[in-house]
Amino acid sequence: MNYCNVQVNNPHNSTHVPENVNVTGGMTCAPYPVVQSDLSLQLYYNGESYAYDDSYLSDVYVNPVQAATPCLSGNYYATIEFWIYFGPTWTPSTWDSEVTSPVVAITC
Repeated sequence: MNYCNVQVNNPHNSTHVPENVNVTGGMTCAPYPVVQSDLSLQLYYNGESYAYDDSYLSDVYVNPVQAATPCLSGNYYATIEFWIYFGPTWTPSTWDSEVTSPVVAITC
């Protein structure tokens, strides 16, 4: 039984650093923490890998990731590849997959 949600948000112009593009995402699990979670966030610019972040955490309810990079006008999308270990008493004990955002045109 899966009780987690993994989400990748749309890439966007940064409001904190105006010359950057960023993307956020992450995992939330409730009402139980997961034993281990590994998330890899990849930001693509015009189809090419442009920025990366990963997070490996244990015994957590939440595992956020964020990638930011200098802005170039063009098309962006992001993916999160993830692996979650619920523990030996869960069936199935792991969940892995990939979530992809829509392609977003960004002007700098």
